Amino acid sequence: AVDAGVSAVMCSYNVVNGKHACGNPDVLLTDLKDTMGFKGWVQSDWWALHSFAAPQGVDQEMPGIGGHDGKAYFTPWNLNFLPGAKID
Repeated sequence: AVDAGVSAVMCSYNVVNGKHACGNPDVLLTDLKDTMGFKGWVQSDWWALHSFAAPQGVDQEMPGIGGHDGKAYFTPWNLNFLPGAKID
C-alpha cells in the first residue's frame, strides 16, 4: 500500500509487542514512517487512543477535537500537507 501511494492509514485497538498500536512509536514511526517511507498521515480508530499520541506517530485522533486534551495534531509529518494559512 505504501509503494502504491496510499495517503492515510488507520491504527487500531490491537496490542503490538506489549503496546497499543495507536500509541506504538516502534510501529508508527520506526516501521511505517521511517523504514517503509510512508509520507501520509496516521488516523486513530475511534476511541483507540489511551493517551495523547502525536509524539508516537498519530496525526489525527478520532472522533476529533476533545479527546485527550483537545489539541490539534500538528506533527512534522502532517505539516507537509497543510497550507501555511491553515497553520497560522
